[in-house]
Amino acid sequence: MLGGKVLFLFFVSLPLTRLLHIKTASRTFFHKFYERIQITNSLEREPLKRACSIPTLLLLLVTISALAFDIKPFMAYSLPTEPHDANAMWIEPSTVVLSGWEHPIGYKFNVTICINLTVACGAWMFRLLYNKDHLSMSRAHYTEDTGSEFFENITTIPVSPVHSSFNATHNRIDYGEQWATVGPPRDPGYGTLAWVEFTVIAVPPEGEEYTSLLDIAESYPTKTFAADETWQKIALTPYDSVYRFHWPPYEVTIKGHCITENADVAVDVTMDGSPTGFKTPHTFSLLGAHNFTVPNEDPSGHSFKEWSSGEKTTTITVTHELAGVYTANYKIRFNLAIDEDTGGTTDPPHGTYAYFGDETASVTAIPSVGYVFHHWILDDAPAGDSNPISVWMYKNHRLQAAFNWVGTYDLEISATSDGTTEPSSGVYTITNGTELKVKALPDAGWFLERWRLDGVSVGNQNPITILMDRSHTLSAEFQKHDVAVVRVQVRPVIIQGHPVRIETTVQNQGTYTETFSVNVVGGETQQVTLVPGSGKWLLFELAVPSTAYYEFTVVASVVPGEIDTADNAGARFGYICVIPADMRGIGATPELLICCW
Repeated sequence: MLGGKVLFLFFVSLPLTRLLHIKTASRTFFHKFYERIQITNSLEREPLKRACSIPTLLLLLVTISALAFDIKPFMAYSLPTEPHDANAMWIEPSTVVLSGWEHPIGYKFNVTICINLTVACGAWMFRLLYNKDHLSMSRAHYTEDTGSEFFENITTIPVSPVHSSFNATHNRIDYGEQWATVGPPRDPGYGTLAWVEFTVIAVPPEGEEYTSLLDIAESYPTKTFAADETWQKIALTPYDSVYRFHWPPYEVTIKGHCITENADVAVDVTMDGSPTGFKTPHTFSLLGAHNFTVPNEDPSGHSFKEWSSGEKTTTITVTHELAGVYTANYKIRFNLAIDEDTGGTTDPPHGTYAYFGDETASVTAIPSVGYVFHHWILDDAPAGDSNPISVWMYKNHRLQAAFNWVGTYDLEISATSDGTTEPSSGVYTITNGTELKVKALPDAGWFLERWRLDGVSVGNQNPITILMDRSHTLSAEFQKHDVAVVRVQVRPVIIQGHPVRIETTVQNQGTYTETFSVNVVGGETQQVTLVPGSGKWLLFELAVPSTAYYEFTVVASVVPGEIDTADNAGARFGYICVIPADMRGIGATPELLICCW
């Protein structure tokens, strides 16, 4: 099967090779500092005689190869991006710059170690030192799966990176790779060796910075080196990378603009309460949070309206997150003068108020007792009786509310005990024609029996509405229906053949004369009529059927309108019926005979 695929590939690729006239270029490398040489193992071709693109044909060739050998195209590795002199080892990027605004503790970044040699290579190694107060190494690995990209397609002996403390301030990472002496060594050229991932563990105070080296040069040539195919060290120039963590300043531009004139204006800018000496527009380079303030008026006397960001005060607070352009907008304002009038006030009260030209002022008339609002006078002309009134402030205005006297009347409110009213009891002076609502608030267990208006019962609707077309008296009368069983007594032991005698007292605790029934549950019933505040003693007798233990409850029936029914049932009692022969045994333990709840 494999032989068939090889033959298939050979016969398919041969005409493609002849068509493209492909030849392999020699492997090359960076020759001088910042001088790029052609990429290693690149392809050269002569002009095609047919109208087809090289990328398209190459893609076809790769696809055919994949079909023939059941392989998948692979992604190319990353090559060095910062050229250096020949025979050099360096770290990319050469400068790592982090910002306190964007990179918090825990942020991770990678660096890559690269090499460029003019001689064949058999081994390489680096020792990378870093400040352990600033960074922690998270991971390290070759730039390809099983080895470095530099030793690609060459059999090597891979190792694992060694990470440990170097001294009081630095940690070290040792990493390397060696040709396994199988096949040729690495030809002269350039490539990447390994990458190292670091984690930020310290952030400098705002306005300060941390600077340190990612250092491979200090350990050259003992722990940082490259060796040729005979294991002799090659003269090498190592280049470190600079690590910098700082708080770069952010920029805020303060501008002024007059909406009325549609033109920018120059106003003084104050920062953190102190004059800056600058007028708008001006751009400030800042660290931290700051307050900028502009004057209340621009040079033409137009009033500050708002910032472009929506703030309505002349002071705005900016931070790094809020960096940008802020425009203080100014606009002409007009005055609304509200005059005072006998008979009432306004909201807002009389005085002069400034409004921008695109605003509407709302004013409410509030008549005093005995007066009613009649109409508005705007700029000395009647303006209707809408209340509140809306005034469009396209110019200066003067406004006054007119009130008429209609007189007042007194309302005297009272209530019987066991309840209150809202408004509470008292005398109130009310404007003629006003309709006033009064609400009764009975105590628990009580209810509103009736209202008396000027001494006449007017029902028990709650609340009640009173038209103040004259003086009135209003009284709330509260009542309640309430009967209760207040006492029950019985002997706990009954001799067989004698009746059970139950003594009870019932009481009328309401404000009405009540007729109700009282009974022993499962036994006798008696009818009782009681006037308010009175009580009555009742006696019930029950036949004893046999020797046993019995329970009973005395209950008074619920009368119409009664709210508190919890005390209508007396305490539940029990008794024991015994024969005479049992009395001695029972008498020896009397606590067993009394059962009461």
